[in-house]
Amino acid sequence: MMSKKRNHNSKTPSLTDGGRRSSRTPVIIESDWQVQESHWDWSVLALLTGLLVFMPIALGAVEAWSELVVVLGAAVLSLTLCLRLLLDSNFRLTGSWTYLPLGLILGLILFQFAPLPTGLVGWLSPNNVELREELLGAEAAEAGLAKAGQTGTLSLYPYATAHDLRMALVFVTLFVTSASVFRTSRQIKRMLLIVFVLGCVEASVGLLQILTFSEQVLWMYDGRARVVTSGSFINYSHFCQFLNLSLGAGIALLVVRMTEEKREKHSPSQKAWDRYHRLLVGVVLCAVAVLISMSRNGAISLFVASAVVGVLLYSRGRLSTRGWLLGMAPWCVLCILFLTCFDTVYERLATLEDSRHLDQRLEMTTGTLRAWQDFPVWGAGLKTHEYVFPLYDTEVNTSVAEHADNDWAQLLEEFGLIGTVAVLTFVVSIFCVAWKLMFRGRSKLSTAAFGLIVGLIATAIHSLSDFGQHVPAVFSLTAVVSGLLVAIARYEKRKTVSSRPGYLERQFENPARRRPAVGAALVGLGLVWWWVGTHSLSSHRGESWRAVADTLAGRLQKYDWQAEDQDFVDLLAAAEHAAEAEPKNVRHGYLLNYYRWRSISRTLDTETGQLLLHPDVVPFVAQIVDELAQVRSLCPTYGPPFGLEGELRLLVLKEPEGERLIRLAAKLSPFHAPSCLLAGQLAAQKGSVEEASALLDRAVQLDPRHFGTVVQAYLFQLQRPDLAEALADDHGKLTQLAQLLDESDPPIDEYTRLAERLRATALKRLRERVEIGEASVDDLAHLAGVEARDENYKAAIGLYRRALVLNYDKNSWRMALARALVKVGETDQAMREARICLRLHPGSQAATQLIGELSVLP
Repeated sequence: MMSKKRNHNSKTPSLTDGGRRSSRTPVIIESDWQVQESHWDWSVLALLTGLLVFMPIALGAVEAWSELVVVLGAAVLSLTLCLRLLLDSNFRLTGSWTYLPLGLILGLILFQFAPLPTGLVGWLSPNNVELREELLGAEAAEAGLAKAGQTGTLSLYPYATAHDLRMALVFVTLFVTSASVFRTSRQIKRMLLIVFVLGCVEASVGLLQILTFSEQVLWMYDGRARVVTSGSFINYSHFCQFLNLSLGAGIALLVVRMTEEKREKHSPSQKAWDRYHRLLVGVVLCAVAVLISMSRNGAISLFVASAVVGVLLYSRGRLSTRGWLLGMAPWCVLCILFLTCFDTVYERLATLEDSRHLDQRLEMTTGTLRAWQDFPVWGAGLKTHEYVFPLYDTEVNTSVAEHADNDWAQLLEEFGLIGTVAVLTFVVSIFCVAWKLMFRGRSKLSTAAFGLIVGLIATAIHSLSDFGQHVPAVFSLTAVVSGLLVAIARYEKRKTVSSRPGYLERQFENPARRRPAVGAALVGLGLVWWWVGTHSLSSHRGESWRAVADTLAGRLQKYDWQAEDQDFVDLLAAAEHAAEAEPKNVRHGYLLNYYRWRSISRTLDTETGQLLLHPDVVPFVAQIVDELAQVRSLCPTYGPPFGLEGELRLLVLKEPEGERLIRLAAKLSPFHAPSCLLAGQLAAQKGSVEEASALLDRAVQLDPRHFGTVVQAYLFQLQRPDLAEALADDHGKLTQLAQLLDESDPPIDEYTRLAERLRATALKRLRERVEIGEASVDDLAHLAGVEARDENYKAAIGLYRRALVLNYDKNSWRMALARALVKVGETDQAMREARICLRLHPGSQAATQLIGELSVLP
């Protein structure tokens, strides 16, 4: 038995020998003496803090350039840990069984996008192979497999899955760093303070933006058309998850400090408030920022997590004498809300009674789970939700969300049952570590688990209705908080087993034994991070060129793609650079070929408006079609390439295969209006009324500009004016439909009568909108024109004046007002309006002519 009494003077090691120590030299472990922190500790702390500070400033690090910075920072951190293992004999990685599920998760992600024999893929995920054959065609699938060496992947979009592998490596690096580097109570509390201060700064930024009524994130980045309540994040839900995790670190510090000072005697003048007021103010600040961010789920998650941990604190009974201080925090929050914006917060939380929001979220979750049922074991591949979900979506949306509003459902869809079990195993292991610290911990530091678990519980609950764990700033803080729990457990273990025989020798082993393994790990990590950094840099380059191409395309689209050749040269150059940077990115490949088609399809017939193609252009169209077929194989569930290829094959190359591709495009991308329109027109030509009406109606719902084209299909192809009338849901569409009915050649009596009735209905609806105050400025001007045409000039004058109040610079409306004033004999007012027109638009011939006519009147 080892004696409990030790002569510390005889066993204190020298700290001036460069970290070298004989394996036989007795030492004093960290739990028994004050450890001098090395440059390694400060270097890692600086790197980790820099990353945590950078990510919120970079809007959550959701763009490719900021992800590149995060990846490089994580690479430096992991390589620094390996170098320290190699050179510092006193340092060891924390041993924890929580590493096992993390290793399994990384292995499963690699397994998803790694090339596998097609027979193995078909055996593991039969629906995967069946879906590829259905979408690509059996011949195309076999040709693609032959080109790829008879290999396939479990992921339907391997390129996207590789991205999530890079982010998973970042998570693991931050988790292992936090668990291993912070070994003493001082280091752990310092890191808790850093996390808490970051949350307080973020909360302050959010509150300042609200107080200044800023509609820009960080007062410089365009946000939404409302006051920004999300701090430096684009989404207020991500802001709330970040704050909840930081708030948990603040509560952890508060609980630890209370525990440490529980038995200490203080002077009567030193009240508890004097010792804890900074932490309490920070906790209240974060909580207030969460509540007024307008995130209902963030507030509910915080309330539930606080209630759960409050019960656990009460059941442990360790802080009964000063528990009132913790109880002050929610009362302070409520007081601040009552004095500032309680009504706004209450109204926002009251929207929970609105079933529409809940129904939309439930429908999205249900669709996500329907997708999981087709890929139950291995999933469709991480980060494939936006490419797979449209197949199972039943709502009409102008775009598809990149993530589901439920991280857990999306995890099942993308990672399958095995991957979800691995993630849940890691989550449960972290909660088990926290549970042991809360109810079996003996050190004062173990009470920090009560605070940290608040943030983790709130985040887990919030993930049921949000996708925050896909944002680097949020999942990185989750990794750090989880790693700190493991670090506290390691500290607790050293305090418990430090007196056992042989403990000292096991803690400080001979470094020569581990150098070969660490050297091999260092080389392996270098290769891994080289691959990660290379792909992240390519993603950054591709996104940069894509942004340039989008800007140029937006300018051309304003002019209906009618521009000079040089404009298209610049556009194609930018799109080609993006595709070269990321050759496996399906979006870049599709857009490049779409812009190529636009560049050669600019000639229109002046009489009919039909596209005119020179015969010399047809070979280029065939080349575009071939490249689109290759693009489709990158991600067989991405619909737009199907639609463009089908359109070119059917309408230009006259290939019947185009019909199948067009129908698949509408099925794969129901949010894409051109695909739905083209598929609906095909169905109308075939005489399939039900299929055509569903697709054509959807096209108009997605893009109202297609209303005229769809109505023509209903009137002149399907001979169904009732469907056209049902689609005209406002006075503008009713008027447009009436004009199209009048243009029927030869005239149809039924259409003529219907046009008269529709005009009357349109006018009635327009008057109703004006009377109830829901009319737009264009509606007011339109009704004013109708009244003037019917010689109801007084009503027209009033409507024109209302419209000009909202749009003062509209010359045509002001001149119409002047003419109406002339009709009622108010020539002075008419002269005044005409002069205003000249002042706003010098040289206006209509205003000059009217002034000349009025000047010669008696």
